[in-house]
Amino acid sequence: MRTEQKDPSSRTVQENPSMRRCAVGLAVCVIALIVLGASLTSELLITRGSPTPAVSASTPVEVTLIEMHTVAAWLVSVLTPVLAVWLLRDAPPRLHGLAYAAIAVVVGEGLSGLQSILQSAPRAAGFLHAVLAQVLLSIVAAIAVGTSADPSPDQFVEDFKQPPLRSLGVFVPSLAFLQVLLGAAYRHGITGVMMHLLNAMVVTILVFVVGMRVIQEFSSHPSLQPAALTLVIVTGVQVALGFITFILLLMNAGSPAALLILSVAHVSTGAVTLAASVVFAIQIRRYIRPIAAVAGS
Repeated sequence: MRTEQKDPSSRTVQENPSMRRCAVGLAVCVIALIVLGASLTSELLITRGSPTPAVSASTPVEVTLIEMHTVAAWLVSVLTPVLAVWLLRDAPPRLHGLAYAAIAVVVGEGLSGLQSILQSAPRAAGFLHAVLAQVLLSIVAAIAVGTSADPSPDQFVEDFKQPPLRSLGVFVPSLAFLQVLLGAAYRHGITGVMMHLLNAMVVTILVFVVGMRVIQEFSSHPSLQPAALTLVIVTGVQVALGFITFILLLMNAGSPAALLILSVAHVSTGAVTLAASVVFAIQIRRYIRPIAAVAGS
């Protein structure tokens, strides 16, 4: 049931379409960066058995991937400070923390990708480099959502079921982030695959349970329903890609090209899943009123 009273703790903020377009453009660049990085990692795993480019490229494919990855990295490193400065100047204070976080992540991403760092600590640096790129995508996605206007009074909804969605919404991106960590650790030879598989099952169950609950309870809501549906679909695709890739590797079947495509798609959709879970959590916190606020109204 919807209420006609707006949360008094929020401040009216007007939508900024230009800032949102800038954030979306940066998100596209980050996705390209992740795809190219995953392609390079998978190519190195196939040709050398090592996921980290700690030595110079030895094949034309590796040279091309490194060059394209470098171009994408420069684009991201330029666009991120531009968006961050814009946010600090014109955006509401609630987005300033995301601006600083984006700059910090880009700096860490750049440092972990330096050849000198990769050569001295290839596994740790490669792991950090992969994780930070996916974190940056989630930060940019949160910025894009934050540039939209504050909800109108009739968009607030109430949730009286247990456990509350506002609490469950926090667990979804938390476990999705853990899954990203475990996946990157496995790809860079830090841990085995079992923890990654077990957590994948937990994340999938949680996403489908919470996502379907939101879809059923708020099927006509203009923001909650699309966020939940997107997360459920992306997670389903991500799990399917991971399962197919794992089975092919286990059976030692499939061509190197097919494994490369599947592996890159799996990593890329993993980054999108994390970003979608962050957006999902933000929308829940934004539109679903706390039980205490409902009781006091």
